[in-house]
Amino acid sequence: MNAKTIKHVAAIAAILIATIASVVPTAAGTTVSIAVPDEVFEGGTFEVTIEIDDVEDLDSGQFDIYFNSQVVNIVDGDCDESVEAGHVGDTEIPMEEGCEIKDYSSAPMVNGSSVADYRIRVPFNLLGSSGVSGSGDLATISFEVTGTTGDCSVLNFDHDVEPPILVDAESNEINATWIDCNVTISGTSEPRSPGVQSHTVTVYVKNRDDDSLDIELHIDGTYKVNEEVSKDENEEYSSYTLDEGAHTFKIKWYDSDTDRWYETTEERVISGDTTVILVTDEHIEDDYEISASVRMKNLDDDDLDVYLYVDSNYETYMSISPGETGEYGKYEFEDDEDTVHVFKIEWYDPDTGKEYEKITTICITDEEEVVTMHADKHIERDITSVPEVAPSLKPTQTDGTPDGAPVLTADVTDITDDDATEVTEIRTNTVLATTVDGGSENSISAACILIASIALLFALMQFKRI
Repeated sequence: MNAKTIKHVAAIAAILIATIASVVPTAAGTTVSIAVPDEVFEGGTFEVTIEIDDVEDLDSGQFDIYFNSQVVNIVDGDCDESVEAGHVGDTEIPMEEGCEIKDYSSAPMVNGSSVADYRIRVPFNLLGSSGVSGSGDLATISFEVTGTTGDCSVLNFDHDVEPPILVDAESNEINATWIDCNVTISGTSEPRSPGVQSHTVTVYVKNRDDDSLDIELHIDGTYKVNEEVSKDENEEYSSYTLDEGAHTFKIKWYDSDTDRWYETTEERVISGDTTVILVTDEHIEDDYEISASVRMKNLDDDDLDVYLYVDSNYETYMSISPGETGEYGKYEFEDDEDTVHVFKIEWYDPDTGKEYEKITTICITDEEEVVTMHADKHIERDITSVPEVAPSLKPTQTDGTPDGAPVLTADVTDITDDDATEVTEIRTNTVLATTVDGGSENSISAACILIASIALLFALMQFKRI
């Protein structure tokens, strides 16, 4: 191979390497950006979302955003109430203590004027987490418009004084690109269809829970405000100007008793100035467990000690007087358990000297099912003893037996006690089962003689063969 050929091969190889390098994708880096609605209007509110893409093992972080408070400002100037936790995948990004709004005296200058005068600091931390990966949002911040049409404000990360930072589960800083944003006031109000009237709607929120709650209000999917409402209080939130027609009102809150978020949404048709009252639900710690309240009624005429078993496990016992109903209490089951449960009671009856049990199987799907068990009445005459000599039987003619055969009954004193346990008499064909004037004995003797004769005949035949 001459030198010229070698040069050609080297050139072709270089071109191939460059082509391959250009088509092989490079790993995407983490980006964090500020997203705002396409339009915001005078006198309104809007939400700013801090979006994050392609992060790996995120554990904690912090960022500062600066803005011009003469154009937009944090709703009510309340950092804690205006910042809502974000999510990466299904994992919540909880806010950490330290959220604050401060003057920003060192804001950048443009044409001799400061572009901002305030900043908000938002720290977050996934305590106890091994890190979260993926895309989502770090937080949502609620702003209100303080400027007029055409005013503009930056919404920028502080890259100089307090640079934003992301930290992974190994306490290493995550390299990220931080993208700023601007917001401009579009007009005095959202455009309306010709002839559509607007009305004033005053919103109240009633807290029916047993704790004070921080309750968010959203109207038509837009966050409005977050207020603390004491238990059993009816709090006026604010008045809003809405177009005539259907609107949705949503309240959202976190309940520390159950460690869960809840929300409820109502749709109202607005046709004039009106008031809307939204009500929270009451939630307790065991909202997500099904349960059974177990009771026992003593139908016996004695005091009884009755033992309770649930799903074959002994639970407790109760001493209960005749005719009384007692409460064993409430027994809880996880909602992912089998819904079929077995309840058993056992007791000793002093009248009969015997132990009894009753079993009830119930499918429990309600939050609180009521299960009532009964200890039945037993008396001494319930015990059937077998005598050494069978009682004499008297034939009684009845039309209900085959061929008019007599039904035989024992000569027993009638039971007249109204409280006695009901006994069901099962009748059989007495021609086969009992004897009348020794007829059965004669039949048995004849059968025995016949069998003996056959056996003797068989033996003689065998003997003759020999």
